[in-house]
Amino acid sequence: MRGDRLALEAVDGSVRRYRVADLAVRHASATWLLDASAGDRLVLLTCYPFDAVDPGTPWRYVITAYPGSGQRGGSTRYTAVQGTGRADRSMVYQSRSIS
Repeated sequence: MRGDRLALEAVDGSVRRYRVADLAVRHASATWLLDASAGDRLVLLTCYPFDAVDPGTPWRYVITAYPGSGQRGGSTRYTAVQGTGRADRSMVYQSRSIS
């Protein structure tokens, strides 16, 4: 959901924190979503609709997040997301709560 916080942990153990800014359904032709010149952001894409019987629909569910918690002071809890790519291009995610 908008405002949710994500923490991505790299193989070397470093952690980058993001805050979800946008959730949208976009057509697969919206390649501008992957524009590297758009600045520091995290874009997560998956096929949509989630319960489609046939794979390969032209729609994508897109989550866009920007660095930081967007919050000053106090303690903030994040969800750490670790993804493991597989040969069929699907992702397996594990999440855990971190400070």
